[in-house]
Amino acid sequence: VDSNNNNVADTSELADPLLVRKGSTVPSGYTVSNVGNASQVNVNKWGQVTGVRTFVISNLADGTAGSATQSVCILRGTRVFSKAGSTTCS
Repeated sequence: VDSNNNNVADTSELADPLLVRKGSTVPSGYTVSNVGNASQVNVNKWGQVTGVRTFVISNLADGTAGSATQSVCILRGTRVFSKAGSTTCS
């Protein structure tokens, strides 16, 4: 949350326990891929995502072709949904 509306992630704002940071631990046996390799998810001053982001969660043993694969899709305006068995949001 950009509590002071300066469009910068200040130290106090990064301490928010609701934030998931790059480098968080993924459960053993799974992988999370950031499709497009964007280093961050940009949001506007209302907290809405300004682009499209796709994260793919898959079992290491089966890879992305496995039945456990899930895509987590974040669209403009912060619409979030998931797709089972897919590596894309389309």
